[in-house]
Amino acid sequence: MAVDAAYLRSVMDRIQGPVILAAHSYGGAVITEAGTDPKDKGLVYAVAVMPAAGEAASNLLERFPGSTFLMSVEAIAYSLPDGTSGTYLLYQADKFHSNVAADVPASEAAVMLAIQRPMNLAALTESLTSAAWTSKPSWEIRTLQDLAIPLAEQKFEADRAKRTSLR
Repeated sequence: MAVDAAYLRSVMDRIQGPVILAAHSYGGAVITEAGTDPKDKGLVYAVAVMPAAGEAASNLLERFPGSTFLMSVEAIAYSLPDGTSGTYLLYQADKFHSNVAADVPASEAAVMLAIQRPMNLAALTESLTSAAWTSKPSWEIRTLQDLAIPLAEQKFEADRAKRTSLR
C-alpha cells in the first residue's frame, strides 16, 4: 500500500491544480494515505475500504462477518531481483464472477478474470500512517451486494468518517 500511495503522489505531482481522488476496493486505502497531499481536495470511495491511521485494509475485511474476499483469492509467492520474496493475490477463477462481477454477463467476467491485476498482499496488510478522510471531504458509493466488503463494514466506515453516501 505504501508503494501504491507513493506512486499516486508522484502522479499528483504532475497534475497542475487541485485533484479529487477516487478509488474502488483496496484503492481506498491508497487514496486514504496519499490524500493527505495538499493538492487533494476530496476523496470518493466506490465500494472501497477506508482504514484509519494504524489500520490495514485486511482489518476492515475481518471486523464484520460476511466477507468472502480472503476465501476467494489464491496467494502466489514471487521472487524479486534482490532475492527477497513477496506474495500476490489473484481471484480464483471459479469465484471471480460471483464475487467481483455478478452484474455482468459471464463472457465479460471471463475477460475481466483474464486481465485482473495481481494485488500485492502487502497492500492489504500494511498499516496506514495517516487518514486523509479525517480532514478532507469524502463521499461514498455503497453497494448492497458486495461480497468482499460487508455492508456492515461499509456503514461503519461511513459513519466513522461522517462521509456523505451517494447511494
